Amino acid sequence: MVDPPPLLRPVEGPVVSRFSYDRATPFRSGRRRIVRFRVPPGAVVRAPCRGRVTHAGRVPGGGGVTLRCGGWSVTLTGVDAQATRGRRAARGTTIARAGASPVGLGLRRTADPFGYVDPLPLLRAPEPAEPFVPLGPAPRVRPVAPVPAPAARPLPVPAVLRVPVAPGAPAPVSAWVGLGVAALGLPAGAVGLRVRRRRVRGRAVVAGRADA
Repeated sequence: MVDPPPLLRPVEGPVVSRFSYDRATPFRSGRRRIVRFRVPPGAVVRAPCRGRVTHAGRVPGGGGVTLRCGGWSVTLTGVDAQATRGRRAARGTTIARAGASPVGLGLRRTADPFGYVDPLPLLRAPEPAEPFVPLGPAPRVRPVAPVPAPAARPLPVPAVLRVPVAPGAPAPVSAWVGLGVAALGLPAGAVGLRVRRRRVRGRAVVAGRADA
């Protein structure tokens, strides 16, 4: 005996009626040879297995499609067929659209008219969704304090300039101070000069004080 093939769930929807069948009393009231799923009209119906379409059209209760998958026949009911007889369908391809009634799924050994089995245990379970992991609070970023630029050191400026001056000669203090400022690289006007005359031991001396 060939085992039934694993089946792909043909539609995404809840089960509204389950399989209830006994081959000893197949026609007893309340027996169900198929399972039914509730889906909205027009929903995509996929091929539960890989096989060849042996029927596409009317079945008791509405439209239906039957696939021959190895030694088993898989029937979908309550659908509008989009596949034609003789076509080979890959597993998971769209072969019908849901109608107004629930979509039924039946599985039977092709060689046995009463060899119906429950298809639900053979349906592939949906893949589990990845668990949701909440993200923690964003890490605090400490602000980096700006590094102060080093303070510019002032260039040394002579505090007092003493220039000997001959009696009666003009004091060249301004010229000397100008040369000193130029040698120090200071801009003109950056140094103020206060000049005063005084006599030291019989000769004239000009004393200057530079203020930066």
